[in-house]
Formats: sequence, C-alpha cells, structure tokens
Amino acid sequence: MRSQGRLRAPQQRTPEEHSGEEAGLSQLPRNGQSNTLQKQRLFTIIFTIVAAFIVGFSGACVARMGQEWQEQKVLLEQYLPEVVATRNRLDGLWDQNEKMLQEHSGVAAQLSEEISTLKKELKDLRDAVSVNSRKKSEVLLDWALKSTGATIDLERSSKTYSWDGMRSCRLFWLPCTPNPPDTILQPDVSLGNCWAFQGSRGQVVIRLPAKIQATMVTVHHTSDMDSALGKFSSAPRDFTVSGVDEETEAETLLGTFTYAVQKKPVQTFPLQEIPRAFQVIKVVIQSNWGNPDYTCIYRVQVHGRGTATSRWPGDMSSANKNKK
Repeated sequence: MRSQGRLRAPQQRTPEEHSGEEAGLSQLPRNGQSNTLQKQRLFTIIFTIVAAFIVGFSGACVARMGQEWQEQKVLLEQYLPEVVATRNRLDGLWDQNEKMLQEHSGVAAQLSEEISTLKKELKDLRDAVSVNSRKKSEVLLDWALKSTGATIDLERSSKTYSWDGMRSCRLFWLPCTPNPPDTILQPDVSLGNCWAFQGSRGQVVIRLPAKIQATMVTVHHTSDMDSALGKFSSAPRDFTVSGVDEETEAETLLGTFTYAVQKKPVQTFPLQEIPRAFQVIKVVIQSNWGNPDYTCIYRVQVHGRGTATSRWPGDMSSANKNKK
C-alpha cells in the first residue's frame, strides 16, 4: 500500500490555466478557415495568371492572323485583276477554240464528202479508161493480117506490076519474082518489101477473117531515110476505102483520104462509122506521088469492132502482138 501511497495526487489547476486552455481550444476552428481562404486565394491567382496568359496568347494569335489576312487581302487585291483578266482570256480562247473546232468539223465533213466524191469520180474514170482502153484495143486490132486469116481477092484486085528486067531474070534463072498482093497483109515493111501494081491507079480487095464494123485504116510506106532515093514517088496519094456487101457486091463508101509523104510513114485514117459490118474491104488508089510506071503499097491495116456473131481467130491476140 506503500505504492499506492506513492501515487501522486492530481494537481490542482488554477483558474488562469483553466481559462487559457479554453482559449486555445476556441482558436482551432479559426485556423482551419484561414487555410481554406489561403488556398482559394492561391487558386484565384493561378487562374487569373493562366487566363491572362491565354487571353494574351489568343490576342497575339488574332493579331497575327489579322496581319496575315491583311497581307493576303493586299495580295488578292493586287493579283485579282490579273487572275480575272487571265480567266477572261482563257474563256475567250475556249470559245474561239470551240468555234474553230465547229468550223473545222464542218470543213472536215465537207472535205470528207469531197474526197468521197473524188474517189467515186476516180473509180468512174478508171472504169471509163479501162473500157476505153479495151475498146481502143479492140478497135486497133489489125483484122487485115494474113496470119489471122485475111486474104486478097485476086480477081477483083489490080495485077501485079512486071518490069522489063524480069525477062532477063527468067532467062538467067535469077530469083526476081515480084511480091504478091498479100504482101500488104504482113508486118514486114522493110525497103522493097511492098506490092506494086502498074501505073498510078489501082485497087486491092481484102477479105477479112470475120465481119467487123470498120473504124480506121492504116497505110504504111517506106521510112524517111529513103527519101533521098526517090522512093516516095511510088507511094499512094489519094485513095478511097469502101465496104463491100458479099451477096449483092454493093459498095458503101467509108472515106476518101490523102496519104501525105511529108508526114510519118505510118498514117491512120478514121472511117465513117455506119451501123453495118463488112467482111470485104476495098481500097482504091486514085493517084500516087509522081511515079508514072508503078505504085507501091507496103502495108494496109483495117481496124474495127467485131460483131456479136464475129468469130475471132484463135491466134488474133498473139498475131497482133507481133505485128509491129
């Protein structure tokens, strides 16, 4: 109980101490409110600074954007007229190109039509040339050619010329036989290879291999080189060509001509075309170029078109290729 005796008895507090403790306890809530106010003030300051920074930054950005807009506005005002003018020019060029394209389209269509027309005309011309060439080829065929069946009617033709020297030739057995009348139906027109009849007037009757509508005759004589030899005097001068009807022997005059020695040795004469076909052609020599003794004929060609019933000789084409 000694220990209990050692326990200290609670000290007695004075009234002053007791009042001080009460005062300290009453001040605790006031200090908490002060801290809250300080935090609010700090937050307000920070918010104000941040807001001021944001406002200042935004103002700077707006000012910068305003400045750039002003610069762009100046540039736009400076270059806008040029842009508008350029666009107007481009619009004008576009309209002009469209107009030119339309015009060119019309011209192209017209040219295409003209080309088509020219092609058709060219085709027609080619066809015409082909037909004319074929007709000309037919017309220029030599129907009076011995190799294709043409012959001489000896009974109605003049006699072959015989000169005095032929008796001496026969006496000495020399080959001096005169050329027969069908010499004029062969292509060889070399010097001296002609048929001669006596005097300046005579005739020859040619029987063709088929009936034809005669359109032209060609007469050959010696070449210009022989003019110095005086060979032109025996050439025929004035002559006529007639068609002979085989049944009635009636003659139809087809033309009267003159062989001119001053021209080329081969001369072609157009005949009067009548709607009749003849197989017998008669050539009458009315004069020559001065030789009183004889007249020489080198070659006579008869050209024309065959009829539907004409029979073409099988070797006509090949013969005419080799006739020149």
